Amino acid sequence: MSNQFPKLKLEDVPLKVLAICGSPRKESSSQILLDIAVEGAKSAGNVEVEYYSMYGQKINGCKGCNAYCLKNKDCVNKDGFQEFLQKWLRAEAIIWSFPVYTMGGPGQMHALHDRMGEVHLANRIDKIKAGEAMPQFMKACGLICQGSSRFGNQEIVMERMIDHLLTMDCIPVCGDMPHSHIGVPGHVVHGTKPHDEDGLLTQSREIGMRVAQVGKMLKLGKYAIADSLRDTYFCSPDSFADTKRPEVE
Repeated sequence: MSNQFPKLKLEDVPLKVLAICGSPRKESSSQILLDIAVEGAKSAGNVEVEYYSMYGQKINGCKGCNAYCLKNKDCVNKDGFQEFLQKWLRAEAIIWSFPVYTMGGPGQMHALHDRMGEVHLANRIDKIKAGEAMPQFMKACGLICQGSSRFGNQEIVMERMIDHLLTMDCIPVCGDMPHSHIGVPGHVVHGTKPHDEDGLLTQSREIGMRVAQVGKMLKLGKYAIADSLRDTYFCSPDSFADTKRPEVE
């Protein structure tokens, strides 16, 4: 059976990874852990990384102005959302690192999720009415979440993030047992830097590596059976509205 498939190395498959820091603070623990995760992703070889940070970004909340979304296929607010969306669309895999605030992640993250959902739907609504399918983004995504309390709601915040990933038709990647189940939950005391107690640094690096590995498997598998898949599996890296089946030699 194995002789029926070509043997490739992990580094033979190129991958674009987006590394997102969900903390609005400068030099945050979230950024430190994200950088470690990126090291893990790069260890898979042939990985191109883009960054997006909430630090210094103005992200307005969704105004629910559906008429503007439907007409313009864009958000009425012009701020850090447009840069985020462009990078999100280009990415083939995503790593999120973010803190716990008041029983949830930072407000900027919630605003991005709300607006992505509205713009995504607005871009597809005409095709949905015509009976066409929604796009299958199929991006491998990993989560790192840290709070100042050991029992600070990290896993519940990650579960909310997983709901968002599934809504965007992406694939959550788990960490390695027994330290990490649905992502990497961490405990970082205020005024200190992350350390490897309970495997936080180790697991951050490993989930970055796993995101890259799964991302490469998804990409290679999609291209291998491209003739059997509809166009919605080949999403445009430039727009929610279009699909783009790439030419593969």
